[in-house]
Amino acid sequence: LYHLKSPLDIVKDIVLSSISWATYKTRDVTRAQYKTFKDFIDAIPVDDITCKIRAACRCSDPAAKELLDEFLSIVWQYVDGDSLEDEIIRSALSANTELQEKAKELIRQDWEKENERLLTEAQKKLDLLRVELKSAAEDLGKAQEAFNKTKAEDERLSDIIAEKEKLADGVEKAIAERIQKARENAADFIASMAFVGGQPVQIVGTTTPTSVDAASELDMAVYRTFPEFEHFDELEAHHSWADVINTAVFELAEAGVAEQYRSGLAAFLCAAYIEKQPLLLAGPNAIDIAQAFCAAVTAHKHGELYCEGGCVRQAIEKIGADGEDIVIINNLLAGGWMNRLPEILFQKDIFYIATHPYAEDVQVEPKSLYSFTLPLFTEFLVDKKATGKYYGGYFSDDFKPYLAGKGARKELTILSKLGLSSLVRSKINSLMATIHNIYPSTTTDDDFLFFIFPISYASMAINELAAAIADPQKSIEISANLKRDLQHVLGEN
Repeated sequence: LYHLKSPLDIVKDIVLSSISWATYKTRDVTRAQYKTFKDFIDAIPVDDITCKIRAACRCSDPAAKELLDEFLSIVWQYVDGDSLEDEIIRSALSANTELQEKAKELIRQDWEKENERLLTEAQKKLDLLRVELKSAAEDLGKAQEAFNKTKAEDERLSDIIAEKEKLADGVEKAIAERIQKARENAADFIASMAFVGGQPVQIVGTTTPTSVDAASELDMAVYRTFPEFEHFDELEAHHSWADVINTAVFELAEAGVAEQYRSGLAAFLCAAYIEKQPLLLAGPNAIDIAQAFCAAVTAHKHGELYCEGGCVRQAIEKIGADGEDIVIINNLLAGGWMNRLPEILFQKDIFYIATHPYAEDVQVEPKSLYSFTLPLFTEFLVDKKATGKYYGGYFSDDFKPYLAGKGARKELTILSKLGLSSLVRSKINSLMATIHNIYPSTTTDDDFLFFIFPISYASMAINELAAAIADPQKSIEISANLKRDLQHVLGEN
């Protein structure tokens, strides 16, 4: 027998006729997934093909099986990429750089086309990450700028605090020297009187330039003015009283005022500033609250009067000389100054804030004191130590001044039950009308805490106030939280 085709060609034809291209395509097999193709080849019924090969080649079964295995070996070699054609292509690519680059470009284009959707999604994610990176960089820049600003302000405030501490040391030293000098003069006078023998004594006082300078220095130590902050671009510009209140709320937080009382206290202080109604702040953080308000309203500009020792008339005469319209009076209840209060409060265009560290001391003062200044107790308003870090604000050129409303003025009827004078009641009602006009969000708790309770406590009318709260016909309504805070003062009623 003579074969017109080689046995392997006959086997190849038989195998290919057994695997149709339609069947191959339906499996969605690519060249990259050759393993699937191998599995498909392995699934061919070998025994049936072997019989066909034996009949076509007219050979024995072992010879037919050997021919089939040889063909399959060639198939695996081709599928695994080890064919002669692949070797030729690999050699050509290695020998020709230009051909290699062109092949890479064609492969890259095919790959990009096949993965176009994935590339598009990846590019979108990359663009989004770049946007987020840019935003994060901007936020970091702003945070760094804010940090630098805060650091600079902290350094400025540290300098101010150091200056005030130095001033306090100077005041204390000057007062101590003045007291010692007074004691020495008194001792000299008593000693000289022992030898007079009842004869009239004429004392001719002479003042040396040194003593004049010392007295002037002491006057400056007793009363001092603090200039406004020069860098207005770092302060809050106020265009309305709402702006002032907002700034004051922020500063009062640094003064240690509890969050639930900041807005009401800020509005109360602004109303007193408008009315130029003197206040007496008694209790912890009193000086801090006053200084925080000065920072918020007048860019830190204010005067401070230190009531230590005997009253110094020359210091009182310096009040308002530098244009300051807020004056803090420290330790007002000290002896020697209380009797000069009308003289201290003589200038009506200045807002005076007197301070005292102990609320209990206010109860022993004469009730007529409140014809000059209204009390406010800070013990219920503060919940932490003051930081002293105040930024400040100022009135802009277009600031809208306060105009009193013409409507019916709200009055507190409970005041008539507390034994207060008509003048005190009138001042309280006027101040309350102003706070409601500039801050419509004023609550009944604010009315009680800033107008009713302080004057009741100061005039020792707490029992009358407790009875009025318990009586629903007295129209005194306060929140449960405020009642709880005041229970240790008003009792359990």
